Amino acid sequence: MPPKMPSAAVCVLLLTCVGLNQATAGVTGWLADPFDTDGGINQQPGQPWTGPSKLPAVPDAHSLHPAEQGKVWSLSQLTAYALAHNPQTAAAWDALRAQAAGVGIAESAWLPTVNLNTTASRRQSASTAGFTVPARNSVNPNLTLSYTLWDFGLRSAKTAAAKAQEWVAGFTQNQQIQSVAFGVAQAYYQVLGNQSLLLADEKTVAENQKNLEAAEVMHQAGQATVGSLYQARAALAQAQSTLAAQQQTL
Repeated sequence: MPPKMPSAAVCVLLLTCVGLNQATAGVTGWLADPFDTDGGINQQPGQPWTGPSKLPAVPDAHSLHPAEQGKVWSLSQLTAYALAHNPQTAAAWDALRAQAAGVGIAESAWLPTVNLNTTASRRQSASTAGFTVPARNSVNPNLTLSYTLWDFGLRSAKTAAAKAQEWVAGFTQNQQIQSVAFGVAQAYYQVLGNQSLLLADEKTVAENQKNLEAAEVMHQAGQATVGSLYQARAALAQAQSTLAAQQQTL
């Protein structure tokens, strides 16, 4: 019969095995998700998501300078401001610059390639007789110049492809400029239309207020029914509601 292992040794062995399994599981889990992207997600699809206790900070929106807020802007000024500050036009311009740099990279294949390698060393040793040999410094530069004479049209093809991509980026930028300018003009005339509607609604409210005052006087004099008074009040309330909605839209 094999000798019986003491109970303390068995416990230590079991704890060691459990620790190794947990360590292996931890390493495996880290390799599968090194950034812990599943840390805030439930492990089962039927559980509701609670989210973090504190929301991330939201950056402040860019606003006009206080001196510019009270300024009366024309359509041309608004369009110029939007084209200079809209992120869509900025992104399209950066993309065009990147494609222009790509053309330069493609055309650089027509230039020669120069490689310079230099090795420096310092050596000092002692002779067998015990005399010290003076130190010797050495520098070995190596300059290589290479140029491709014929590549079966590869450089020309890459340059043409880069120029085509630059054309695409240029027309994309023009499209973004037209889109932003159209959006500014559309919003500008929409504001003008809403302002005109607001003036019309204000006049309607004033007119209905006068009609209500006249209806009250006539009702007190016995020349109008209570129904006419209620209709005047309803018309005034409807006009005030329309005015409030138009103010909110503007």
